[in-house]
Amino acid sequence: MKNCFTLLLISILLLSCTEKEKTYEALEAEVLCDVLPEVIPEIGSLFIPPPPPPPDSLRNEDYKASSNDEFFKLVSAEKEKTKKLAKQKYKYRIGIIDTLRGIDFRYYKNVFPKHFNDFKPIFDTIDFRQINKNEVKNSTLLINLYSSEFLPHLTSNHNHDEHTIVSISRVVINKTKDKAFFNLTKGGCVVYNFKIVSIRKNDKWILKGIIKDDY
Repeated sequence: MKNCFTLLLISILLLSCTEKEKTYEALEAEVLCDVLPEVIPEIGSLFIPPPPPPPDSLRNEDYKASSNDEFFKLVSAEKEKTKKLAKQKYKYRIGIIDTLRGIDFRYYKNVFPKHFNDFKPIFDTIDFRQINKNEVKNSTLLINLYSSEFLPHLTSNHNHDEHTIVSISRVVINKTKDKAFFNLTKGGCVVYNFKIVSIRKNDKWILKGIIKDDY
């Protein structure tokens, strides 16, 4: 009887110590919290055009126009500054549309085979869903959520305090839960679309690559 009680007690302790299986939504939120601080500094400089040439009236020896090299040095310095801020808790502000867009991963696997041929997702198709503030509280970014009614403002300047506002898709996670993918749309005067690939390493999701849309 004593041995049975001891075995029962050990079993209860083992069960209590076993980590509960995380929901798909919890894994999805982990990816966003870990990867977005890495993504945001990168996407800001991917489509920055070189500085325009000076007007003809300024083309003289006294005109000290910055060269393209100098311009891109400034861009690089700004990106490094953003990286540092993004790693600090709530020092960099972004807005996210709170409805994560539904995604059919089979489409992306067909269009981008070199990136996704080895990717076996848990679900090929994921419906849209809303994300709440509690899910992104562990991010180092200060994230404000906006309803989908705010979407039209992505294509124009906004009067809010965020450094940028983005719309993102559901996160596609592979069966071994060590690789993930999602779409991100960055608003502004021109809308840009990105495909974000990340991997899990040392219990943390890290940015693996950014695929830019060519259209």
